[in-house]
Amino acid sequence: MCYFPAVIRYRQRRLEPYVQRLKRLRVRMRGGLAKSQTVHLVQIGELRAKRVAFAHASQAAAVERVLEAVRDSGVAPQPIARYANELWVEFVEGTPLDPSAPPCVEGLGRVFRDLYLVGAGEVAQDGRDLARDVVRDLHLLRAAGVTDGETHARLARLAEASCPARVFKGCDYVDARPGNFLRTAEGRLRIIDVESLVSDELTGTGAARAWLRWPGLEREALLAELAAEGVPRFSAYADFLELRFLARWTKRCLLQRKLQLVEPGPLRSLAARA
Repeated sequence: MCYFPAVIRYRQRRLEPYVQRLKRLRVRMRGGLAKSQTVHLVQIGELRAKRVAFAHASQAAAVERVLEAVRDSGVAPQPIARYANELWVEFVEGTPLDPSAPPCVEGLGRVFRDLYLVGAGEVAQDGRDLARDVVRDLHLLRAAGVTDGETHARLARLAEASCPARVFKGCDYVDARPGNFLRTAEGRLRIIDVESLVSDELTGTGAARAWLRWPGLEREALLAELAAEGVPRFSAYADFLELRFLARWTKRCLLQRKLQLVEPGPLRSLAARA
C-alpha cells in the first residue's frame, strides 16, 4: 500500500525580474544576443532550491563540475542535481550588497582565495599564443573604431611585453559584481550567479574583472588580500590580465550589440600607462 503522510506542495516562481526579461526580448528583436537560460526558485515542502535551465546540457555539466570542485569551500551554492540542461543548486539566503557602498575587499578576497586554492596549477604557456589572441582582439577593436591608431599600437606592444611565459590555471568566477553576491548571516560573501563559474581559466581573470568593473575597488587592495599562502602568485602578470580582460570584454559587448557597455576609456588609460 502506498502511504503519503501529507500532500507534497510544489511551488516555483521565476527569479529574473520582469524588466530584465523584457530587456532580453528587446535585444533579441533588434538582432542582438541575449542570455537564454531561465532561473526559478522551487519550493518542495521545506526544500528551497534554485533551478537553472541552460541553453545546452554541456553548459550545465561544466558549471556542475566547478560547483563540485569548490563544494567544501562554501563559496558558491551547493549542487543538488543535474538533469540534461537543468542544474539544481542550493538557494542561498542572505542580504544583497549595496552597489553604492564601499566594496568589501576582505570578503571578495576570501571568495577568490577559496576559488584559486582549488586545483590551480602552474603551466608553461607559449606566450606568443596568449599575446596573439589579445592582439587579434585589439585589431578588431581598431577596425570597429573603438580605439585610435596610437592607442592600438601601444596596447599591442603591451600585449607582447607583458605576456607571461608561465601562468596559473584553475577555477575562477568571471562576473564579480555586487548583484551576484549575498552576505550571509555570518557576514560571509557567497556567489549566487553560478553561470559565471569556470574551470581551466587563467588564474586572476575574475579578480581583474572585479577591480576593473566594481566601483571603488582598487587593484592593489584586492591583490594584497590574495597574497596568502598557497594562492597562486599571478600579480606578476596583472597588467596582462587587465589588457586581456578589457580586450575580450569590449569585443564581446561590441559583437553582441551591447553598445552602451563599450567604453574606450579604460583601454586608453591602460595604453597611457604602457
